[in-house]
Amino acid sequence: MVAAAVRARKGLRASVPRVYGWNVPAVNEQIGGLMLFHVVWDFVDTSEDGERRSLAVFAKWQPPAGAEFKGFYGFADGTGGVAIIEADSAATLARTTAPWTPWLRFTATPIVPIDESTGIGMEAIAFRDSVA
Repeated sequence: MVAAAVRARKGLRASVPRVYGWNVPAVNEQIGGLMLFHVVWDFVDTSEDGERRSLAVFAKWQPPAGAEFKGFYGFADGTGGVAIIEADSAATLARTTAPWTPWLRFTATPIVPIDESTGIGMEAIAFRDSVA
């Protein structure tokens, strides 16, 4: 179901590759340079006033143009959360996190589908093997 929805989006290749028996959507093969980021945040202001203010800001906030949340979760222990964000540029990701810096510390890591990261790893091994 997810793979079909992903394929239906503009710019994705028609087939879904099989990697070790898994069907993996080729999200990074979109035209237009969209990237996926794994974003983790921790609360740096855990005061009651900080929590109250950040929730008030959140209630009125919308992601900027060019950023789409694919997954958005809070940690069950209340210490932070994680999101998968598709962004059209690093600047868009910065615009996404900038409003929250008084209350949150972010770590953002670009991610690629497992079939692509596996292929990159195999290319790297082949290159290293070619060096005498």
